[in-house]
Amino acid sequence: MSEHTESSASLRLFVALPLPRELRDALAGWSRDKLRKTFPMEKWVHPEDYHLTLKFLGGTPADRMPAVREALALVAAGTAPFGLALDGLGTFGRPGLPAVLWAGVRAAERSGTGAWSGLADRRRQAAASGGGPDANGRAQPSGSAPPSAPAPLARLAEAVEAALVPLGYPAEPRAYRPHVTLARRWSAPHAPDRALLAAPPPAALSAPWAADRLVLYRSRLGQAPMYEPLAEFLFGNRDSG
Repeated sequence: MSEHTESSASLRLFVALPLPRELRDALAGWSRDKLRKTFPMEKWVHPEDYHLTLKFLGGTPADRMPAVREALALVAAGTAPFGLALDGLGTFGRPGLPAVLWAGVRAAERSGTGAWSGLADRRRQAAASGGGPDANGRAQPSGSAPPSAPAPLARLAEAVEAALVPLGYPAEPRAYRPHVTLARRWSAPHAPDRALLAAPPPAALSAPWAADRLVLYRSRLGQAPMYEPLAEFLFGNRDSG
């Protein structure tokens, strides 16, 4: 585990899986060269801020940080790395005025050579109408809901929830729907072309990666990048914490 010393009285925190550098770079390039021309959103996420949220903690007193770190270290120690890959685009919010553009995720499996490969049964996004995401990354009925979390990711989210409930962080009642937020607030007078959401991403964005750590992030409103990693916890590391 590595950590950042923080002296603020209260921190706005969340727990997430980071994306590997090469994937963040590829996603930033796709957003810059293609998505921004197709989806006129007001605010695009800084590439350093791409992540998969597992649990939003909100305002946390500094004196609770040691207990939070210990709980996350125990979860990470009991988790084995698993494979994930990005899987298409979707939106939250009204179909004609989406609030969020996101990329979904799917499971990946380890091949005989040890490399990660995408599962063949890719689940496509379904259209709906209504609200938007909550702070934990759990989708309310909305423009197009992300698919259910791959089993290892769902188990990890449940373990994080269970570890933090005794520390005063209530469990989230909604189903966990993992996604990577790319942009916010549709700015065009016309509704988006829903067919554009089905366009396949570049090959570099379909490459699976190994999720191998939890990161505890601090939100710094008004800054770019907005999310500062305070501590990370490697999976299977019994010495963390």
